[in-house]
Amino acid sequence: MQIGLIIGERDASDMTLELRFGGSILTAARMLEAELISEMTPELGDKVRLMIDGKEYFSGILLAYRKKGRSLFLEAADKGIYLMRNYAFKEYKGTAQSITAQVCAEFGIETEELAKKSENTRVISTGNKTAYQVIKTAYEGEFGERNFRIDMGEKGLVVKRLGEEEVLMQAEIYSEEENGSIENIVNRVAILKTNGLREKNFVQNKEEREKYGTFQRTYREKRTRNSIVEAKKLLRSMERTGKILLPLNLDIRTGKKLVLTNETGEPTGEFIVKSDEHIFRAGSFTTQITF
Repeated sequence: MQIGLIIGERDASDMTLELRFGGSILTAARMLEAELISEMTPELGDKVRLMIDGKEYFSGILLAYRKKGRSLFLEAADKGIYLMRNYAFKEYKGTAQSITAQVCAEFGIETEELAKKSENTRVISTGNKTAYQVIKTAYEGEFGERNFRIDMGEKGLVVKRLGEEEVLMQAEIYSEEENGSIENIVNRVAILKTNGLREKNFVQNKEEREKYGTFQRTYREKRTRNSIVEAKKLLRSMERTGKILLPLNLDIRTGKKLVLTNETGEPTGEFIVKSDEHIFRAGSFTTQITF
C-alpha cells in the first residue's frame, strides 16, 4: 500500500509516523491528524491531501500544528469545516434539499448529492445557527434524531439517509466495546400552552416511564406546527453505543451500513456507522468505527 501525504507542495510521506482520518455524524467536516518527524514549519491554510494507491481520500486545509523538538503534529479539515464554522442569519423556506442548496451557495460550497424530501419546511436563523445546523434542521427538524449523513463527497456536499449504502466485510474483529446509558433518556414531554405556564397535553413512552421513572422535557405549542408530532421528536430511548476495531477497510464510512459476514457469506452482525477513523501506523493499518 502506497500512502502519500502532501502538505502544500511538499511530499511528507517519508516523514509520517502516524496518520488517521475520518468523520462523524456529528459534523460535516472530515478530519485528518498526523504525526511527523520534521523540522519544517508548515503554513496554516496550506492544502493537505492524502493519496492511497494513487486515489485521493482526503483534501482539506491545515487548521493547526504543534512542534515539539523534531516532532510535528498536524490537524486538517476538509471543506465541511466552512459549514461548521460559519453562522447564518436568514429565514429559509422550501424543501430540505432546496434550503441546503441555498446555504451551500451562500458559503461557496458545491453540492454533489442531496437526499430528496417532498414536504416544504422553514428554518430561521438569527445568527444562532451554523450553516450545518440550518441544513440539519431542514432535514431532521429542530429536535429530530439524526437520520442523515451530512458531509463532503468527492465533488461537494452529500446528504444521504443513514444506512442507504452498505458495505459487506468478512473480517476478524480485533476489539469490541459496547455501552448502554439512560443518561439522555426523555420518556415524557409536556405540551405547554403558548404562554408556557400551563400543560395542554403530553406524549410519553409509558413502558419506559414504568421501568426507569419519569424523565421529562417540555414543548411550547406553536400555531404553525403540529404539537403532538413535534413533541414526539423530543422523546429519547435508552442509548446503546459501541466501538469496533477492524482490519483497514477504506470503503467503510460514516452513514453507511456495515454488514460483517462469516466465511460462508452469512451475516454475523450489522451496524450503522456513526463515526469512522482509518489509522495508519508502522506495520499496522486499521479501521475503527462507532455505532
